[in-house]
Amino acid sequence: MVILAWKLKESSLLMNQSIKNTEKTCDSTKKAVEHSLESTGHATSRAMDVYSRSFKTTCF
Repeated sequence: MVILAWKLKESSLLMNQSIKNTEKTCDSTKKAVEHSLESTGHATSRAMDVYSRSFKTTCF
């Protein structure tokens, strides 16, 4: 019975560590996605600005 309790505790600790690692990975992924979306937003805004200015300088 003691061995079973010890194995259960060991398994629980391993699962807890795995959950912590998963949380870290999720947090890191969230930050990377947020940064990517922010960069994409800035690039899109800049592209729209350049595109709109090109109409003002085009000679027809």
